[in-house]
Amino acid sequence: MFCYCPLYLMKDCGGNFKDVNGVKDCTNCLIPHGPKGYDYINMKIMENNRRKVAK
Repeated sequence: MFCYCPLYLMKDCGGNFKDVNGVKDCTNCLIPHGPKGYDYINMKIMENNRRKVAK
């Protein structure tokens, strides 16, 4: 569905990533490829948007 993870720019994406010299390495994260990955990504984006609106 996605060519890249839409959560990449989120600090708290919930994925299994490593910080490699200031670059987020998501090689070990399978969230976008899991059976509920699409739903999880949409949920995280909506939560992030709600927080921005509430500020």
